[in-house]
Amino acid sequence: MNTRLQVEHPVTEEVVTVRSERIDLVEQQLRVAAGEELGFAQDDVAVTGHAIEARVYAEDAFGGFLPQAGTATRVRWPEGSTDVRVEAGIEDGTVVPAAYDPMVGKIIARGADRETARRGLVAALDATAIGGLVTNTGFVRALADSDAFRDGEVHTAWLDSHPLPAPDPASAMVAAAWTVAAAAAADGGDGWRLGGPPADTWVELDDAVLRVSTARGEVRRAGEPPTSCRTVGSAVGGAVGGGLLALDGVTAWFTVDIRPRSVEVSTRGHTFRFVRPTASSIATAELSDGVVLAAMPGTLARVEVRDGDLVVAGQPLGVLEAMKMEVALLAPADGVVRVRAAAGDQVAARQVLFEMEPELEKESDD
Repeated sequence: MNTRLQVEHPVTEEVVTVRSERIDLVEQQLRVAAGEELGFAQDDVAVTGHAIEARVYAEDAFGGFLPQAGTATRVRWPEGSTDVRVEAGIEDGTVVPAAYDPMVGKIIARGADRETARRGLVAALDATAIGGLVTNTGFVRALADSDAFRDGEVHTAWLDSHPLPAPDPASAMVAAAWTVAAAAAADGGDGWRLGGPPADTWVELDDAVLRVSTARGEVRRAGEPPTSCRTVGSAVGGAVGGGLLALDGVTAWFTVDIRPRSVEVSTRGHTFRFVRPTASSIATAELSDGVVLAAMPGTLARVEVRDGDLVVAGQPLGVLEAMKMEVALLAPADGVVRVRAAAGDQVAARQVLFEMEPELEKESDD
């Protein structure tokens, strides 16, 4: 018996009733702690149906499950279903720091049986969109939607031998280009011509140039075949658009957040961010080999070398700490180390912590 309140207590509350009424386990635990007795007996308790909970974490599930921090610019939780329960700790504008546990929400789906609850959970995760912050939502959604999870083959060591593939951003980029073009059309910039169809719209995202034709219903990237695209429903114009889109006949929900320097797309739980080169004057700096970056925001807990030390590849340089996790920072190559941060410093993601310089050969005395 585990007497502490578990994170998964909503699962129990969704399937357990007392005299046909739902029970609040938090309330009951507080009553017991206050010296009161439970107001019901075992015979009053019934279990009906099945429930599954997904924990939403601020972590990079496809990058070693490292905790993430930042500001949640746009948060959408599933709504409208009595069989889906959400307990959320973030909303638009919430800052998630590196100092605490990275769980930011829980999504619980209930059904008459396990398969019904599983399908409900997948649909609820489809309806979840979190922008500005890396989360595990897409990873959990892909796992819940897998045949292995459906068939009950997943166990605690399953992921060690069955890693989930990282998401492909291709469909998200198409949805981003389509929505940017639709927003331009809504603002009167769709290239409308008297006596003819609208002109095509060119959209630049990252290093790609996409040609969008709303008249033909297609998005084409240079050197690739076109992707048919049409809005099925719930399309929204302006800064946040998208909705239910059909890409090459496959229908999915897309939430598209258009900003002056970027476009962020959430679909199937995954969130992708594309830079708009023509809308930004900020150049992306390329870091050369030999640079050790902070993989996540946190605290540089320890620095184990001195500036100018000669180190070998794989030698510990320091330890980065964030959200109950420590990450060892190792020298990527032999050479002279330059320390760019001090122990105890609060560092940002991708901040330069150490740099390696090649060792200068000593001049021969001969």
